[in-house]
Amino acid sequence: PLDSRVRGAGPLAQPVRGVLAGRVALVGDAAGYLDAITGEGLSLGFHQAKAVVACFSAGRLARYPAHHRRIVRRPFALIRLLLWLRRHPRLRRRVMGALAHNPAAFGQLLALNDGAPLGAAALGGLARVALGLARPAPTGITGSTSGG
Repeated sequence: PLDSRVRGAGPLAQPVRGVLAGRVALVGDAAGYLDAITGEGLSLGFHQAKAVVACFSAGRLARYPAHHRRIVRRPFALIRLLLWLRRHPRLRRRVMGALAHNPAAFGQLLALNDGAPLGAAALGGLARVALGLARPAPTGITGSTSGG
């Protein structure tokens, strides 16, 4: 049940035209974001800062935008998926139910989101979640009804 009425909702996308202008490189939220739904903003900022330092130290700051795209590719894909699921309550309940039945698979998906390699364990986790979607959603697992 809802504890209160909705007071704010996303998506909260803040796109940027680029992450490098001359000798100014953007990292973290300043480098753009889609939504805070997955909560890895600090992690992305640290990975981006590390990439800026590596590029700058090598005298190749112009390569940072390519590094930035690689850093945000998976997290942004997951955010887009979650925002899409937000608009499909029945499917969202099924996905949440499948993840509730497979906490290890959920952990593997989170690790993928943070840059872990797409190996056999991660593929197995994805398969377990997909197979879990064929089961009825457990009662009490509904996901957010407030749109977030």
